Amino acid sequence: LSFLDNNWSTKEIKLCEWESVVINGETISEAGIFFENLKNQNGCDSLVEYIVEVLPQQEIWTEDVFMCRGETVKIQAYGASDYRWDYSPDLSCTDCPDPMVTPTKTNRYRVTAKGCGGVEVEAYATVELGEIPEVDAGADVVILPGQALDLKATTPGNLIDDITWEHNHEVICDNCPEVTVYPEEDGAYIASILSEDGCIAQDTMKVQLRTNCITDDFFVPNMIIPNGDGANDYFYIQTTSDFDVRWLRIYDRWGELIFQTNDLSKRWDGSFKG
Repeated sequence: LSFLDNNWSTKEIKLCEWESVVINGETISEAGIFFENLKNQNGCDSLVEYIVEVLPQQEIWTEDVFMCRGETVKIQAYGASDYRWDYSPDLSCTDCPDPMVTPTKTNRYRVTAKGCGGVEVEAYATVELGEIPEVDAGADVVILPGQALDLKATTPGNLIDDITWEHNHEVICDNCPEVTVYPEEDGAYIASILSEDGCIAQDTMKVQLRTNCITDDFFVPNMIIPNGDGANDYFYIQTTSDFDVRWLRIYDRWGELIFQTNDLSKRWDGSFKG
C-alpha cells in the first residue's frame, strides 16, 4: 500500500482590460487569486492556484505647443517607451519621444505606441503657428554728432502704438512709434513690436556720425551792400578749403527763391530778375 501526494501548482495569468479567462468553469475578467481542483493521472486531487493580474491599457499623451513662424520647437510624447510619429517632412525624427518641428502652418502630429496585447494607442500634438508682425525702423542715416534724429517706425495694422525703441540694450521709449534722439556716437536703434499672439518683430536703424565735416574754415556773410564801392558788394561763401556744395539757395522774406547755385565761385550781387 502506498500513498500519493496531492499536486499543487501555481500559474500566473496576465489579462488586458478587455480580456477574460475561464477558470473552473467560471469566466474571470478581474484580478484576484482563484483555485481549480483537478484529477491527475493517478486519480489524486491536483490543486491549481491562478494568480490573475489585469493590466491597464497603455495610455500616451502629448502637450500642444505654440510657436512663431520661423522658429523650431520640440513636441513631447509621454507614457510609453517606444513611439512612432506619422511621417512629416518637418519632423526631426519619427521614432523618438521628442522630435523637433519647424512647421510652415498650424499642424497636428499623430504619435502611436504599442499598448497591452500589442494594441496600438495614439495621441495628437497640435503646434499652433503665430505670424510675426512687420515693423520698419527706417533707413540707415549719417548725421552730425548731437544732431536731432527723429525715429519714426511704421507697421501695418493696428499695432503702431505698441512699438518699443531700444538703444544699447536699453529701452528708450516704450509704446511709442516716434521719438527724438541726439546721438553722440555711432550705433543702432531697434524698433520692436509684440503681436497679440506673442510673436516679436524687430528692425534696426544704423546711425553713423560724420566727424570729418569742415565747420570752422568758411564764412557766410549775413548782409551785403551792393553799391559798387568794392566792399561787401557780393554774397558768397568765403573759404580756403576745397569742398563741394550741393546747393546754395537764397529766399526772400516771403519764401520766394531769388538765387541758387552749386558753384562756390559764383557770387550773388543782390539782384533778382535783373
